Amino acid sequence: MNTLIAIIILLGVLIFFHELGHFVVAKFFGVGVEKFSLGFGPKIFGKKIGLTEYRLSAFPLGGYVKMIGEEPDAEIDSEKIHLSFTHKHVLKRILIVSAGPVFNFFLAAFIFFSIYYFSGVTAYKPIIKKVLNNTSAYEAGFRDGDFVKSINGAPVENWSDMLKIIRSSNGKNLEFTILRDNTSELIDILPSIKTTRNIFGEEEEIYDIGISLLPPLKPIVGSVVKDYPAGNGGLQSGDRITSINGNLVETWEDMTKIIARSKGQPLDMTVSRDGSELNLKINPILKKEKDLLGNETERYLIGISAPAINPDDLDIKYIKKMGIVASFSESVGHTFMISGYTILSIVKLVQGKLSTKALGGPIMIAQMAGDQAKEGMKNFLSLMAFISISLAIFNLLPIPVLDGGHLLFYTIEVFIRRPVKIRTREIAQQIGVSLLLLLMVYVTWNDIMRNMDTITGFFNNIKQVLVG
Repeated sequence: MNTLIAIIILLGVLIFFHELGHFVVAKFFGVGVEKFSLGFGPKIFGKKIGLTEYRLSAFPLGGYVKMIGEEPDAEIDSEKIHLSFTHKHVLKRILIVSAGPVFNFFLAAFIFFSIYYFSGVTAYKPIIKKVLNNTSAYEAGFRDGDFVKSINGAPVENWSDMLKIIRSSNGKNLEFTILRDNTSELIDILPSIKTTRNIFGEEEEIYDIGISLLPPLKPIVGSVVKDYPAGNGGLQSGDRITSINGNLVETWEDMTKIIARSKGQPLDMTVSRDGSELNLKINPILKKEKDLLGNETERYLIGISAPAINPDDLDIKYIKKMGIVASFSESVGHTFMISGYTILSIVKLVQGKLSTKALGGPIMIAQMAGDQAKEGMKNFLSLMAFISISLAIFNLLPIPVLDGGHLLFYTIEVFIRRPVKIRTREIAQQIGVSLLLLLMVYVTWNDIMRNMDTITGFFNNIKQVLVG
């Protein structure tokens, strides 16, 4: 499935379900629907069934349902008044407009349900691969390789179950039943507060005991970034760093901490390569980096990455099968969770706590659709569900021309007991269209800047071909 086909399917399904919501509820309340279109602009083809023309239009970035009397000042034949949208009770109009975003939420939940029920979910056995030093778990007597059977008498099926219990403990004592060397043991432990960072890069406090799903990462160089201090100083892929400035280095974390605290001062590194020991001098540099949300941070780097270690490659992964009830519960919960994060992201954008450079447009969506399609149908459907939720929430924003803008006017109508003046709505819609156009230009610019290297390379290739 190439990128073009992937984005056509993705947008087609999302738009169809959104407009289907408006269509179904409008028909339910007796509103006449003149057109049901996937896409905007010139008609590619269409077929009229009864009152409604079902059509496919040229530009796929949207769609619409055209209802009789949708415009307040539209002239309507007297025999069609009963089919007019504007002449329906305001609460019915609210439900019709709300139905589009609601159907996008339903679509997301249905996709998650289908994935959970038919494919199950990836889970990890509750095996402690690493007990971190100087933590509650270490002091309580946990050891690498312990298998957690239950906590406070409740069976623990997987790693996620165990973390949920620890996180929600409120620091109260937990009684672990573990299996070690085929023998069951009881260990009491008090979770302690740990400061970590959430997906927005903000510090937050969670309850933790100091255990890891992954074994400690060894300080072995996976790859070396070109024109960075590591490569210039002689480090190579496969080198194992054994000490820095005389300090023993046992894990990747040990190494990164020393580099971060270096303040750019030269580092004397001892590395093991092909059975030989080498001494290298590396000067870290301060670099600005962007996280997944576009926020910039500064830290000292030497330009190396670790070999990839994935929990999927370990002996702790399994597929957890789920029944109808569990699949339904998980799908609804997952939809609410993603909705919450999406709304919080919008709030942080407005507050200026989240960089607007994290916003993406059609180019980014197309790239994501193509990438996830290559990974398989499950990944592609998960992306579709995520974007469906984002589309629903975006459409509910109180911006004129969006569903949320219409809902705002109808809500005002409920309170003032009369429709908002047509001229007021027209001015608001003009402002709304302008805002959306500016947003589209901005996110497209973001997409272009993210892909500047690719674009530059493309034009350089063309130049070489033309020059010969």
